[in-house]
Amino acid sequence: MKNILFVSHSVELNGAELMLLQTLKNIDREKFRLFLAAPGKGPLLEEAGRAGVWTFAVPMKWWLTEKSRVWRQPFSWALNRGGVRRISRIIGENRIDAVMTNSSACFGGALAARRAGVPHVWFIHEILDGPRPLLHYFFGRRRLVKFIHGHSARVIVNSLASRRAFDGLDRVSVVYNGVEIPGVPETAAGGPVPAPGAVREPGAPVLGIIGKVRPEKGQKEAVRILELVRRSFPGARLVVVGDVKDRRYFRRLQD
Repeated sequence: MKNILFVSHSVELNGAELMLLQTLKNIDREKFRLFLAAPGKGPLLEEAGRAGVWTFAVPMKWWLTEKSRVWRQPFSWALNRGGVRRISRIIGENRIDAVMTNSSACFGGALAARRAGVPHVWFIHEILDGPRPLLHYFFGRRRLVKFIHGHSARVIVNSLASRRAFDGLDRVSVVYNGVEIPGVPETAAGGPVPAPGAVREPGAPVLGIIGKVRPEKGQKEAVRILELVRRSFPGARLVVVGDVKDRRYFRRLQD
């Protein structure tokens, strides 16, 4: 049996964390013993613990930031050294065979794995290139990509869009996010039961964008696309779902 340590950048249950939790719940426990380190107590550790995963709270700040806060990164890196040492001890004490980091925002797992001499896999959920990346690195995008690739036995990305930052590099694999679809209750006539508050009109498509409501997530672009879609499908609707992180942006979307 192999011991695998996963390292999360967050203890919340947003998209990347939910995908990690789904992975933890579906891995073959006859082949792997699972451990999870995250930067504090929270829903992710609680859910993972209930799923039988060994959990550790290892305080660390994000290693990457928004563009306006890049200047703070070196201070966070200095504070994170203790977290790297803690993860290194977890690797040694639990005879970890491999480490997997979830998100580019956390370097601690990669640095600890290098220090302990065990393989490291990096799962990238973010788009790191293009005109409007969500996260930025003090030394620039190219150095970030080089650091991620150089500290990984394998880099996994969740889309072709997130793969573009690693163009020309080997050991990069695209693994699309899995989706667990629960059974849908049916009516006596065999059709699906409408959800409460459903917005669908007969014959009209409903588009959805799910994620934190902030400019980098692209809700504004979805609204603009809806205008084009409605030229062919006048009854089309758009559903925006997510925690509002930028209220001014949200008000502009509503307008």
